[in-house]
Amino acid sequence: ERQYIGARGAAFALGFPERCLLAGRIVWFYLGKLLWPSNLIFVYPHWDLQVSHAVQWIPSLAVLALGAFLLRLACSRPPGETGPSSAGRRAPLAAWLFFVGSLFPALGFFNVYPFVFSYVADHFQYLASLGIIALAAGGGAAVLRNAAPGISLATAAVVGCILGTLTWRQSHSYLDSETLYRATIARNPDAWLAQFNLGDAMVREGRLDEAIGHYREAVRARPEYVEARNNLGGVLARLGRLPEAIAQFEAALRLWPGDPKLHYNLGNALADAGRLQEAEAEYQAALRLKSDYAGAHYHLALVLRALGQDEAARIQLQAAGRPQSP
Repeated sequence: ERQYIGARGAAFALGFPERCLLAGRIVWFYLGKLLWPSNLIFVYPHWDLQVSHAVQWIPSLAVLALGAFLLRLACSRPPGETGPSSAGRRAPLAAWLFFVGSLFPALGFFNVYPFVFSYVADHFQYLASLGIIALAAGGGAAVLRNAAPGISLATAAVVGCILGTLTWRQSHSYLDSETLYRATIARNPDAWLAQFNLGDAMVREGRLDEAIGHYREAVRARPEYVEARNNLGGVLARLGRLPEAIAQFEAALRLWPGDPKLHYNLGNALADAGRLQEAEAEYQAALRLKSDYAGAHYHLALVLRALGQDEAARIQLQAAGRPQSP
């Protein structure tokens, strides 16, 4: 997660107390969604963790308290008890340990990349939910063991219809990417990933004004989002709004000065605005970072030619035609 996917940096700078606080909240979040699956969201709001707030420790303490209670229940044995009833006392502990144990890699003690979007995601509990589902199924079977066959069948049918209806309703959110992102934004307007992806979708459809709105929302929710600023600048440049585009590229470069693509994009916007010497400087900066950047060589040649430096422009054109390294 850290080495290959990038789960590191300021977004993952959590101390051990924050991780303990987070773990308890995650457990109850997933249990609540499993027992009452309403308001499911593709990207949930990013929680604000405050170790100094005593109330935020309640979920973690409750996890420990429930575990201790279930352990005591499993170990207790009333005098004279015989038969399989002890297994019934151990079942809740087994289900709880399976649930929490299967969730452990996603409880916050390890960095996982989706934490940059949200500390929870429904799919993280798919495996873990089997523990609670098995307990509920076993408990339901025990209750209905002596009931008439018709009651058992009717109960199963009702449960199946309820779950099937909820699944059918939820599946509408996944009709296509635009539907999914709009459904996510409707419930979580600060979901910068959904705002960014929806902006990209609008660009592909040629709906540039709408794309600008979503890119701006992504930047509002995450001001350090370099990709959103870059894409916003690109759309603004396409619409001829060059001062705004230049401002976005410059802001992106302040956050990520070592990206040759950002220097190249800023150079293009400056060239279109007639600021040729500034554009030349940006193309040169891009080439210092990536010497075989064909686009930067070519556009630098155009700027140099416009500045009357024909020989230098010829050299850049020749460099633009050389094969690029992978």
